[in-house]
Amino acid sequence: MDAGEPAEGVAHLRAQADPDVGSDLSGIDFDNIKYFVRSTEKQAATWDDLPADIRNTYDKLGIPEAEKQRLIAGVAAQYECLAGDTLVWTANRGQVAIKDIEFGDRVFAYDEDAGRFVVAPVKAAAQTDTRLTHEVKTTGRSIRATDNHPVLVSRDERTGDRQRARYVRRWVTVGDIQPGDFIAVPRRLPEFGVAAELPSAAGLRTPAVSSVDLMWLLGFYIGAGNLHLSTKTYRVQFAIAATDAALRAELARVVDELFGLRCVEAGEYRAVVNSKALTDWIVELASAVCR
Repeated sequence: MDAGEPAEGVAHLRAQADPDVGSDLSGIDFDNIKYFVRSTEKQAATWDDLPADIRNTYDKLGIPEAEKQRLIAGVAAQYECLAGDTLVWTANRGQVAIKDIEFGDRVFAYDEDAGRFVVAPVKAAAQTDTRLTHEVKTTGRSIRATDNHPVLVSRDERTGDRQRARYVRRWVTVGDIQPGDFIAVPRRLPEFGVAAELPSAAGLRTPAVSSVDLMWLLGFYIGAGNLHLSTKTYRVQFAIAATDAALRAELARVVDELFGLRCVEAGEYRAVVNSKALTDWIVELASAVCR
């Protein structure tokens, strides 16, 4: 193009850029790209062990050798499996065999930073071919897993002539478990989505099992309530401003339907339920939860 050509000529050429130049990417959904390696009965240990179509694709794309080795490592680490009949706790369906877990199920996962179980969505599920599994038993429980399945252990890693144990928490594979390792297991299995049986109370109508209304009431009590206990007065108190008439009305409804008791407005900032039987029931319920 001559240096003296008008600027609008450049704009015109740009507007006519040929859309067919280069690869046709119109069929690719860039918002839904998934990368995977296939499950194989024989684990790939070298580049030549990989299926031909995967090797050819990498060769055509000109993937560097170092990246190819990372792929090999990924194949080795991809399939850390449990036996198909292993039961998994879900938040939406209770206990389900892992072979029946589906996309969208919500399972309990261990949050290392918080040191507790959390609910996490299942993003994908896959079954491999027949694999060798090992049975791991501890405290009357057992699982069957492949040798590369991760397990959380507490291991004595003292060095030299050190007399005192030095326990370190770390993830190891089933194949790397050593005599003396302490394997982490939950103190209590979660009860999620199942109504819990509740204690009864003499002289008081109480719900037999947990419900949405009861959980709301107990949550409200924990956040904005307390027990007033004395030799003459036993009451459950809730901090609710008189200006929040809707909340006071909802509290009165729930208390009446669950226990047949009356919720009384006690000044500008409180609503109370006078009942020794109810205070005793709440104390017993709290003790049962803490056991």
